[in-house]
Amino acid sequence: MKTSFALACLVLFAPGLPASSSVIGGRISPDGKEEIACDLPGAEQLKNTGGLGPRGPGSGAGLCVFTSIEHCGRYQNEGTLIGLQKKMTNEPGGGYPDKVDAMLRKYAPKTNYIQYTGKDAALLTLAVKTSRMVGVTYGYSPRYGGPIAHMVNLVHLTDKWACILDNNFPGENSYEWMSPDEFDRRWVAGSPDKSGWAVILLNPPPPPAPHNSIKEKDMLHTMLCTLLLLPSAWETASCGLVSPDAAEKTDDYRWEWRQSDPGRYYLFKNGVQVGGYDIWFDYYRAYDARTQTWGPKEDKPPVVPPNKHTPIRSADRSAQAKTDADVQNYGVDYSEFPAGEACTINGRRTSKDRAKRLIEGKGDNLQDDSRKIRLTVFGSEAERDAVVLGLTLAQKDALSIQTYPRDHWIVSQRGFKVGVQPTIYLEAPDGTVLHRQEGWDGPESLAKVLERADPNYDPSKDPDLRKPKPQPTPTPDMTPAPTDPSCAAGCPAWALHVVNSFLTTITLITIYLLTHRSPPWTPPASFNSYP
Repeated sequence: MKTSFALACLVLFAPGLPASSSVIGGRISPDGKEEIACDLPGAEQLKNTGGLGPRGPGSGAGLCVFTSIEHCGRYQNEGTLIGLQKKMTNEPGGGYPDKVDAMLRKYAPKTNYIQYTGKDAALLTLAVKTSRMVGVTYGYSPRYGGPIAHMVNLVHLTDKWACILDNNFPGENSYEWMSPDEFDRRWVAGSPDKSGWAVILLNPPPPPAPHNSIKEKDMLHTMLCTLLLLPSAWETASCGLVSPDAAEKTDDYRWEWRQSDPGRYYLFKNGVQVGGYDIWFDYYRAYDARTQTWGPKEDKPPVVPPNKHTPIRSADRSAQAKTDADVQNYGVDYSEFPAGEACTINGRRTSKDRAKRLIEGKGDNLQDDSRKIRLTVFGSEAERDAVVLGLTLAQKDALSIQTYPRDHWIVSQRGFKVGVQPTIYLEAPDGTVLHRQEGWDGPESLAKVLERADPNYDPSKDPDLRKPKPQPTPTPDMTPAPTDPSCAAGCPAWALHVVNSFLTTITLITIYLLTHRSPPWTPPASFNSYP
């Protein structure tokens, strides 16, 4: 109880984080008010490894860039990216924008994506707002004890909190939370000209968790937590304030390189030496500072060493002493970055105006689709294709569409109920289920469902490209007709009298009929009960 009260006080009186700090925790923000926008299950998260090196696959430079891209693919159901990291272990490690273009052309040619290098984080904000995970450069974290060259995944970004998934520390309780300003600093920190790099997939985001309405017990639970200012079950209840783990700072690990021993890095934990890593032979040994003894050789150190897969050559020792001792590189090559701001779509440069439209969400590729109705189809590949192919172009444009096999992780994580037959969900952007059906009975039936789900849908406005464009209606000529030359002074008086009498008669007849109507017909009582 004392711990809970202390954490509640921490949230109430110190809801923010000081500059240059971050907190390690779970899916809920340190103040207990926000949940990560892009929630990839721990079982789907990958640990960074190396590319092709002197000792074969996995022994080269780091693959943080391609590990982050595969994370995006796993989250956004881009099947062509599943297994990208494993394929890249047979390619030289390290990453930069042009290399990403080349490798995706080779291994995932159908993937649509944006790359951005620059200082404007608006594109990142838009991506996360639309529930798209972003691969971003990362130049610092207390986890490493110094500057790093690294790519991670941005999984949350609001006015108050930013959160990243670090592929050197995968796991559902290893997210790193910080303020948005602190994230902005870390995003550009590693680049010599202080420019960040972002990779965004254009594939639609996954659907929200389905629900009907807030259950009474959930409402009562939330009210109780609010009144007591206490969390219920850490990281499980909607009003949990903060995880105990999230309130504790991580250990400060730091690697140290010594010019007198260039083939090794020495690991310090909170200022005390705890181990050493041999660069040439790729092994780690723990060190007990109290007894001054070394442990046996191990394959995996507790913290990934800097430049683990890039042994130091004797000719480069002086340069390495100035760079690698300060910057720990896990797979980002800043020397290959384009000069200045750049934005590309599938490897092709865009104009600056189009790049701005993309950043603002006004372009034709990354629009703000967070308010679109979500159509999700579960079933075999053939069943899913049948549903999607039955949609019209207008329906596809109006919907955010995702299709999954029945055993996909999103079924159990988000609570979808999937039957033996193809299962179709239609959800509002907040997850409210508008329609659910098991079985596929053709596009006509689904079209009627879509029409009922969207009250603004008007089939008459659907374009039919087979028909010719309608000709514009000519503007009527409002010029008054010329006066009869036989009556230069206008119509004769007798003609005006006839017209006036006719209109008066019609008016009197109309008034009489309106004032002498029969009372409205009342149906028999038995009709009132007719279904």
